[in-house]
This record gives sequence, structure tokens and C-alpha cells, in this order.
Amino acid sequence: MCIRDSPYIHLSGGIVLAHQKFPLRKLVEYGEEALERSKEYSPEGKHFLARKNAITAFGTTVTWPVFERQMEFTEKLSRRYLEKSISAGFGHFLLFLKKNAWEEGKSMERGEKILLRDPHLKYYLARNWKGDKEERERFINTIKENWNGIDIGTKLWILERRYKSEKRR
Repeated sequence: MCIRDSPYIHLSGGIVLAHQKFPLRKLVEYGEEALERSKEYSPEGKHFLARKNAITAFGTTVTWPVFERQMEFTEKLSRRYLEKSISAGFGHFLLFLKKNAWEEGKSMERGEKILLRDPHLKYYLARNWKGDKEERERFINTIKENWNGIDIGTKLWILERRYKSEKRR
């Protein structure tokens, strides 16, 4: 039996990243806050005792299986970028869409614009995708499947790209 399948063992984590000159004391404080958010996390519809077993990264808390899928999603973004199917700016588009898209249960302010995820995503990729249309549709489905926590995988990809390109200079 795998440890993660045991109902008696709970694992929570918090990941924070900072510049090398960032004060260590403040970084530890942020790490502890991220860990507390993970310990308090309860997936929707779960009993309050089902808390924990989560990880917080980049300000987003998800379950471990979702986090694992986000690590795989980061690899998919990297592969699509290397194939030149998507541009470097695609990650920023995804983050904008995640932040501003209307989702079930999200409250609306009077006069607020409604941004629907699927049409914007399809339009953006139809205009900017360099490659096969069937591959584009599969990629859109991958994004939809990974929507929960997508900001984790996307931010990790952006950082990975940034620091790899700095290394080459």
C-alpha cells in the first residue's frame, strides 16, 4: 500500500520562492503561511475532517493529485513551447484568463464584464497556434482538464523559461 493512499497519514506542504536577497525571516513566515493554508484546505463537498493532504504553491492550494497533474502540465507547456506551437506570452494569457474568467459560484459585481474561458481560449489559440488543428484541440482539452490549479503549472513554466534563458546568456 502506498503512503498517500493511507487514511491515517496526512501530508501538507507550502512552497514559496524568492530572490536570493529576499530576507530569510520573511521567507520562512511566508512558507509557514502557505503550510497553514494547506492544512486548512478542504476540497469542495468534503467533510471538514478531510482537511490537509494539500499543497500551496504560488498562492494556490490544491490536493496532491492536482499538484502532480500540474507538474505534468508544466512539461506539456514546455514541449509545446519548444515545438513553437505556443509563444512565450501564452503563459501570461492563461494567468490573465484564470484570474478574470467567470466561474460557477463566483460573485459578480454590477457592471462587471463577463469573461468566458472557453471562447477566449479557443479564439486565442486559433489566432496564435502554430501547428496541426487536431493537436490544438487536444491541447485545449488538456488545459480544460487542468484548469483547477492551472496557475501553479503555468507560473512554474514561466519561471522555468525565464531562468533557463538567463542561464544561456
